Amino acid sequence: METHAYFFTHSSKIYYEIHGSGTPLLILHGNSQSHKVFEPFLSYFRPGFQVILMDSRGHGRSRLFVRTALRGFSTEDMADDVAALLRHLHLSSVHLLGFSDGANIGLEIACKYPSLLRSLICLSANASPDGLLTPLYLGARVQHAFLDGLSRFLFPLTRPFFLKRHSSRRIPALYAAARSSRHLLARAHRPHPVLPPLLHRILRRRNLTSLLLHSPHLSARKLQDISTPVLLIAGTRDLIKTSHSRWLSRQIPGSQLLLITGGHHTTFFRTPEPYLNAILRFLRQHSETGFQAQAETSSQPHSHFAE
Repeated sequence: METHAYFFTHSSKIYYEIHGSGTPLLILHGNSQSHKVFEPFLSYFRPGFQVILMDSRGHGRSRLFVRTALRGFSTEDMADDVAALLRHLHLSSVHLLGFSDGANIGLEIACKYPSLLRSLICLSANASPDGLLTPLYLGARVQHAFLDGLSRFLFPLTRPFFLKRHSSRRIPALYAAARSSRHLLARAHRPHPVLPPLLHRILRRRNLTSLLLHSPHLSARKLQDISTPVLLIAGTRDLIKTSHSRWLSRQIPGSQLLLITGGHHTTFFRTPEPYLNAILRFLRQHSETGFQAQAETSSQPHSHFAE
């Protein structure tokens, strides 16, 4: 069984896919990615899981309402999208595997919607922006300041472009449609039907950079209240500070932390075996029904569970 579809939230149009049947496993991509980065790994999970892939708001095929694109959003907003998707699919709970921002969204869900998760696997997660390596954080600040200033400068200049593009005869109808966001998005084929392409690209980059700087903000107290079984995986040469990964593991009750020696932020996509072996073992441990997965490989870089 395969499904390719969209559904609407109050602020976005979300694209998702469903592959196979079995216990539901939702997989979330990272910042600036799309669901496609996980397509090569479907065969590892489909023997026993119904795999759900989605494009987070502002990514891939998912679309934002104009007001959301202008305002920006957080990982908590993205967690709300996931909760809405699960309600839309009539799923009471899922296993969740997330990479980077996808892992951060998973942590948000574990804090805000704990009943939705059977287990949570986080690849390179951070609970707050100070978990990022300092050069990455400072670079994001510079980039965000530039893009934010540029978008504020361009937006007034693009209004005449917009008015010229939509004749006076069409403007009343457009405004009427804008009051019904679902209708506006349902007939849209471009990322932002009322934003010029250049401004759209600048706002998209600004919003994705903003995620690095401003979210998540999960306190130790929130993390300590997590009751979901959690597996944390990070590389010792990750963009996330190893000290932060260890701190995160100490805060989440009963969590496991696997450190991949020499692993970078995206090593999972180049050398997935040590990650997948740990992920499949964890899913077996926390699945109510057994499943047949691809055999584990014995050839893998050195890794160890941190205490």
